[in-house]
Amino acid sequence: MKSNNDPLFVFRWHSSPVNAANFFSQHLFVTGDQEGNIIVWSTILKKRYATLLKAHSDSIICVYGVLLNNNIYIISQGRDNLIKIWKLTTQEFTGDLSLEDSFHVDSLCFTLFSVTESKTTKYVAALSNTDDNTVLIYDILNRKTVLVSLGKSTRHPSNDKNAMCTSLKILFISEGIFGLVCGNEDGSLAYYQLNIESKNYKLLNDIQINNDTILSVAMNNKKSIISFGGASKQITLINFDENLGIGSVFGTIETQNQGIGSLVFSNDDTVLAVGCWDYRVRLYDVKKLEYITKLKYHSGAISMVSFYPGINTVENHENHKDSTLLRVSNTKKSNNRSQPWLIVSSHDCRVSMWSKTIP
Repeated sequence: MKSNNDPLFVFRWHSSPVNAANFFSQHLFVTGDQEGNIIVWSTILKKRYATLLKAHSDSIICVYGVLLNNNIYIISQGRDNLIKIWKLTTQEFTGDLSLEDSFHVDSLCFTLFSVTESKTTKYVAALSNTDDNTVLIYDILNRKTVLVSLGKSTRHPSNDKNAMCTSLKILFISEGIFGLVCGNEDGSLAYYQLNIESKNYKLLNDIQINNDTILSVAMNNKKSIISFGGASKQITLINFDENLGIGSVFGTIETQNQGIGSLVFSNDDTVLAVGCWDYRVRLYDVKKLEYITKLKYHSGAISMVSFYPGINTVENHENHKDSTLLRVSNTKKSNNRSQPWLIVSSHDCRVSMWSKTIP
């Protein structure tokens, strides 16, 4: 696999740093910026599909798109300590965002929300209170919220202070039971099982590699490997099982410079993409733990990397209404061998789209 020297396309409209991006559909992705604006982009039309100015009164730190019961929802988190659920209504070549619900969280420590799904609904998990590490779990379909306090289980080993959760990843295990991976400010990584019916939790196990604050946690699609990193050069990969928890260290990777803003596995779990503070995206072979290449375009820190989604996306749903855009999509795909593979958001106010190989 060799990388393109240049991106397929660069999306420009944001006038402030782009803090978040998510590729949630075969032809749509969403971004959020420091001024609180949300944009849904079309990769086919190469332009804005839906725009919502001042969706938050402060900087947006995370966005995510989901399909649920024939509806598309955009989830956004702002520094205004709110998570908002927006419904995306699709039309011919444009869309509209309308607010469905919102709830308070603690965004001051920049802990980003995480999304998981059951057979019937999707859930959002976020840090609600940093004092006792209270985690909020929100059911998007039924609009129900449950709070679980992790409390003293997150204390520093050397003193009597709680280790604040700085990154998290939620997993649906069975009805009412969730797994929660927490990366903490003291460099420890912990795995809990939560019961949202009883609001109880169990700390299965934890691990501490160093004292660097964990800023990003990623899990592969098979739920067998977790990677995490932060302000240092080191990325750690560990074996994982949702029932047994954290296993042994799978391997470590050291980037050229300090600062890791985003970690994400490709859909086939073969590539780990690392968005770095030195304006580069570095790609690594997961099995061999070897450096593949770097994507060099941006002039600002990389905030987020998101891979092109798999087959279970909006376009493949038989009731999706945007048939005109679908016809355009199919035509474009048949004429263009160089398809989108990932998107990259940056503090240089731009979003780049990259292909996997040179056709």
